This record gives sequence, structure tokens and C-alpha cells, in this order.
Amino acid sequence: MSQDSDSPILVPLSTILDLFDIGSSRVTQLAEKGVIVREYHGRYDLLKSVKGYVAYLKARPDNQYDDDTEPEDGGHSANEARRLNVIKKNELLDLQISEKKGNLINRANVHEQGIRAGAILSAECNAMLNDMPGQLAGSDEVGVREKLGARLDSLQMQFKEACSKAADPLFA
Repeated sequence: MSQDSDSPILVPLSTILDLFDIGSSRVTQLAEKGVIVREYHGRYDLLKSVKGYVAYLKARPDNQYDDDTEPEDGGHSANEARRLNVIKKNELLDLQISEKKGNLINRANVHEQGIRAGAILSAECNAMLNDMPGQLAGSDEVGVREKLGARLDSLQMQFKEACSKAADPLFA
């Protein structure tokens, strides 16, 4: 599903409840404060709501709704743990939204593109080495290294130029 960068991603109340791990009355309170953005009845702007809720959590004192006791196990209070969990969920959601909008590529695609780039460079290096014996005949060790280095530098520049010209040079 392609989203225009200006059009909001609208989600139902159930998504907000699950994502923020809060009740519907709390969503209503936060929507009235402008923290969560309600576009119309039962539909919320996902990006603005996530950003607003994360900003709200970051600005809120850690112990605003906690009692003054620290957990006995040295961990986080229930509210602090919930706050951290919501922040983690929102960061993951932000990455997923960026990926869907095409701003990021997922790990599997990065790995696949890396393998393809390596294969392309390997094939070019093999072709270069097949072409070089005639050019290297009669050269001493230093001359061979200089000529190979120059060809490798040339290959590297060609690859960089191809990458800068195309959005996805490996699949063009």
C-alpha cells in the first residue's frame, strides 16, 4: 500500500489501544489534550498520534502516576516499564512506516543487494584479470601492481558512479 507523504495514515481506535497499551477513556483524554490526533470518530492519524504520544511520555516525569516505592527487584515500576515498552513499540512502528514509504529497505533486501553487488564486482574483477595478461606481459612486479591497482581504482569509480546515478543500480 503506497502512502502519499502528505496524506495521513488513519487507524481505528483498536490499533491505538493496542499500540499504546492504554484504555479507551485514556485515549479520549489524550485526544482532548491534542496528544493523540483524532481525525474523525474512531479514526486516528497514526504518525501524528505516535509522535505526540512519544513526546508526551518523554516530557512526563517518570514517576507521575507511580507511588514513591521502587520495585524490590531493582527493575522498573509497572508504569515505567509500560512507558519504555510503548516507546520501543513506537520506534519499531516508525521504522516499519519508513520502510513502507520506501525510506528504508529491510535487512533481507540489504543482504540480497550486498550479495548482488559482490557478484557484480567479482565478475568485473574476473573479466579484468582475463583481459590483463597481455597488458602485463614484460612488466616487473611493481609494474604489475601499479597496473592492477589502476584497473581496480577504475572499477571502483565506475561502480560508485553507477550507484550515484541510479536509485537502485543493482536491479536496473
